[in-house]
Amino acid sequence: MTTDAESNPVRPDQAFRVIGMVIFVSSILLQGCTYQRSQRLAARYPDSNFSATKSEHAESEHFQATELAPGIEPNVEITRAEKEREVRVEHSQAERKEGERRPASAMPSLPAAPPADTGVPVTAASSEPVAAAAKPETTGETVIERPHSGVRDFPIVKIYFATDRKWTGKQQQPKWFSHEWNDANEHLTFGTCLVSIPESHTPGVVDKPSLWHFRLSENPRKDVIVRLPKRLEKSAFFKAMGSQIRRWKQKEIVVFIHGFNNTFDDAASRLGVLAYDMDFNGVPVLYSWCSEGGPFGWSPTAYVHDEDIITSTVRPLANFLADVARVGREAGIQRVSVVAHSLGNRALVGALQVLAQNEKSSLILDEVVMAAPDVRQTGFATDEWPRMHDPAKRLTLYASSDDKALIASKKAHEFPRLGEAGNALLLISGLDTVDASGCDFSLFGLNHSYFGGGKVLSDLRTLIEKGLPPLERKLREKRRKELSYWLLPALETNE
Repeated sequence: MTTDAESNPVRPDQAFRVIGMVIFVSSILLQGCTYQRSQRLAARYPDSNFSATKSEHAESEHFQATELAPGIEPNVEITRAEKEREVRVEHSQAERKEGERRPASAMPSLPAAPPADTGVPVTAASSEPVAAAAKPETTGETVIERPHSGVRDFPIVKIYFATDRKWTGKQQQPKWFSHEWNDANEHLTFGTCLVSIPESHTPGVVDKPSLWHFRLSENPRKDVIVRLPKRLEKSAFFKAMGSQIRRWKQKEIVVFIHGFNNTFDDAASRLGVLAYDMDFNGVPVLYSWCSEGGPFGWSPTAYVHDEDIITSTVRPLANFLADVARVGREAGIQRVSVVAHSLGNRALVGALQVLAQNEKSSLILDEVVMAAPDVRQTGFATDEWPRMHDPAKRLTLYASSDDKALIASKKAHEFPRLGEAGNALLLISGLDTVDASGCDFSLFGLNHSYFGGGKVLSDLRTLIEKGLPPLERKLREKRRKELSYWLLPALETNE
């Protein structure tokens, strides 16, 4: 005789929802308790270090403030920050004028306030001026922009973006853009944004506040933070991109297409970290499609949503890649590369097929990288591959047998995935297949983002910057059924 539990087993989607709801409620309670505790301590000990949390919050708010593009509606937080800054500048100006009327003998031995016309911001926590945002400067190989910061300067990565998401303008998750499809303006919104990298950054890691870190508020000292995006008209977007290409010495473009379970903020943060870790001094470009992401981003329903919506972004992505390549070539670009991760490879495969039909006269892309692709492997070599490889000079596949996300996808679909390694490793003539198994040893992770760190990141950087074949990148060749694949240096002893 069966019990109720045996006849009605808990479905995976129910379990995901229960776990997600517990985490969501716990995070809200923890955030409320932390805020109340900090307020009580600050009130009880006004001269203690607890009051420093106010300066951190002021620094974070000041960092988020940025100028909007022409024609874009103003933001409340920006207006408030600007008003506070104007009050501080007027106060400093009044003090300076008062000091000028005093005799020299009566002047106190204090540093002079900055002139009001310099535009130098002053933080709420300190009366000392802070360095204003400077123009991009080249230090070695990495292009860095300096943000307004109340404590120190943080490395900044400027990225260009195109997205088919709807704009929200919210600073809470999902930040800036939702997971809803944009029906207007040929489905795409264009713009730029800045991504700050914390001083405690570990290569390959996208540092974010979380319940596991016992903090939920963003801190530029500890977290990767995306500033308010500046939206641009399509013509202004490509004009700005061409202008930047002409100014910079490294004339390269990398377009990044994110995967499953990514908000716009997640994707922009990942690209910022990737460009920073690679010391990439070209133009990083994000293409963000309507992945759901968020606290329930790993649920089966969210995966179904992402699988369904990604087919709609194929043609907008194809048109965007063609425009980027055209504008880049006109501006003197030397290399145009595309890196797609996980489910984002489904959009890339479709877009390459569209480009193969419409752009037959020339190769428009230099390097196309498929990292951990969540694409059905069955039929790929005979159906998709012949219709997609023409627009690119070289296509590279990174696969791994340690990828738990693709193992789960294989079980759900009952078909092997293109990003699998081991006995399922796909070998095709003309495709550089790299076995990255063993290159990600995340203890509790899914080993799905291995392309962002270690040996894989080093190889990816060489591939994008120099366009070298695997043998010249010091990879070791292995053969199976008269076809070659390649091992990274970390696997050379794994015979």
